[in-house]
Amino acid sequence: KKVKRDTGFMTIKPWRIYSKFYSFVADSYVKRIEVILEKMITKIGCPVDSFEVKELVAEYGFVMKQFSQMKDERGMMLSVAHSYQNTMVKSKVNEKYGEGAAEFFAEAIASFYKEN
Repeated sequence: KKVKRDTGFMTIKPWRIYSKFYSFVADSYVKRIEVILEKMITKIGCPVDSFEVKELVAEYGFVMKQFSQMKDERGMMLSVAHSYQNTMVKSKVNEKYGEGAAEFFAEAIASFYKEN
């Protein structure tokens, strides 16, 4: 019979802990973004430069900035706006949030970050 040796802390693989923690953190940011997009879609009839829409875009940018730990989220958010125009992304977003959602999100984000 083989005896299993206790190797102490080495039995716990640090990368697994980090991976699970990172996954948990990423999931919580994704959920926050989904909540923001759910709020944004209710403003689809509002002008993209209205206070209500700008407030939600600013919150979206803040969450993305926290998640990515960047000093300035402007470039990243303009890239996000551009990604909403991608055919595959557009169809998935419109499927989830309703027809015209991707265009609205892209316009709102682009408008906010081009002004600022």
